[in-house]
Amino acid sequence: MWKTFDDIIKELLSYVANPPLAGRAKLTDINIGSAVRTFLEAVAAKMEEFYFLLQFYTNLFFVDTSFGQWLDRRLADLGMTRRLGSVANGVIIIGRDTPAPIGVLVPAGTIFQTEDGSLIYQTETETRLNVGDLQTEAFVSAQEAGAEYNLPAGTVLKQAGIAITGLEWIIIKIMGGGQDMETDEEFRSRIPEHFESLARACEPAILYAAQSVSGVKAVTAKPNMPGKGWFTLYIDDGSGAAPLELLRSVRAKVEEYCGFTIQFVVDTATLVNMSIKIKVITDSDVETVKVVQDVRDAITGLINVLPMGKALTVADLYFVARGIDGVINIHVISPTQDVIPAETEALRVSDESLEVTL
Repeated sequence: MWKTFDDIIKELLSYVANPPLAGRAKLTDINIGSAVRTFLEAVAAKMEEFYFLLQFYTNLFFVDTSFGQWLDRRLADLGMTRRLGSVANGVIIIGRDTPAPIGVLVPAGTIFQTEDGSLIYQTETETRLNVGDLQTEAFVSAQEAGAEYNLPAGTVLKQAGIAITGLEWIIIKIMGGGQDMETDEEFRSRIPEHFESLARACEPAILYAAQSVSGVKAVTAKPNMPGKGWFTLYIDDGSGAAPLELLRSVRAKVEEYCGFTIQFVVDTATLVNMSIKIKVITDSDVETVKVVQDVRDAITGLINVLPMGKALTVADLYFVARGIDGVINIHVISPTQDVIPAETEALRVSDESLEVTL
């Protein structure tokens, strides 16, 4: 039982006023401001600090109550490591409104950022806007790890640092793969999976090893005929086409973790972009623009976290949309029936393919 200052001072005052041993003198001058009271309060304050530190450091040694680096140390004892965040990468379009009068070189390492300057990207390779061209493309990666860098197509960027003359606009063509570092709660939630995976050659072990690689969002394992390898792992990193380097990392992790001598294949999952049209009926006294945006956010949040092979029912769309404040009713125009993807496909929706009208 951890004691507070009030608990401690009450016990100390009771002890000196009524000593438990016979013959001991009782102290009567224990009023506020007295020498004895001041001394006991100082002792009580230090004892409270001791109890606090004892509780604090005791909690650090238990998985349920530890956090941060202390949780990393506890779970390292079980052979677990936290998933680090991954860096988003993709393609940007660099262009002009009129044909370029001269060639413009965009070196590798050129910095671009969002309008508010909060998210920064840099080019991975050199690219050139040739004379007479209106636009060119460049491969870029985020400066830091995090899911916030997965900006949608069409997002406007601007140059940062030394400007390159001749570039008039920059927009994102495709961007994905960025993931946040695993939180303490997410880290803890993987403990049951870890124990299930300790039988190293079983399917839970294979999936656990693949999912422990930074940048992997979801994994599906599919048995194969021996001619193609005994099984295939389909990897979803959120971009729709997991890079070869990530697939190699997954393969190396699975081989290291499970010790396989049989042949297996690691391939990228397929993201299926859905077309969704919904008509919303709202209360007369609500802000319709906000309601529409809330419905869009709810549907996007529903679909874009679906694991591979998970179906989307029309009832799901009705359920999440009807749950928005201000919505009286909705009509799902499309899809007209449940969407059931293949086990290696993951359903997704973009701003362009989601239409919500009043």
